[in-house]
Amino acid sequence: MNTDLRAGVWLKGGERLFDVIGGDGVRGEGFAEESDLGRVEQGAAADFVANLPELSMRRCRVSGIDHVNLAVMDTLYLASVFGGPIPSRAEHGGAVLPLQSIFRVSFDHCATAGAVMRETPGRVVIKGEGESLVTHAIRRLDALIVKEMAS
Repeated sequence: MNTDLRAGVWLKGGERLFDVIGGDGVRGEGFAEESDLGRVEQGAAADFVANLPELSMRRCRVSGIDHVNLAVMDTLYLASVFGGPIPSRAEHGGAVLPLQSIFRVSFDHCATAGAVMRETPGRVVIKGEGESLVTHAIRRLDALIVKEMAS
């Protein structure tokens, strides 16, 4: 159950309410930095590699891309303050905030030889369009300018 789900609290559209676990298919979420978001496309191949060595790599497809950055971390084990890979900081009220603009990317339609019965951390490698170092630098600079103008 989403930890923010309480009486009287409004949640944004598309927010996860519950996880329903069943034996039908595997799906998940990954996070992309703002500079990489332009290279991620709906339907692109996404390879999920679990942190557990007994689980094999799963070939999936990108099924959704959030175009609003994540304001508060809801998957705490991914936050750097808890040893995860996403740079973050903890607020006095208990909220954990990412230090950079990150975006949720959903994937499903995973080719699998069996269901995964619990949430499993890992890495998702999304097949994106290649770009030159110059284009990458321009994209990062553009994101920085937009971010600075908004603040």
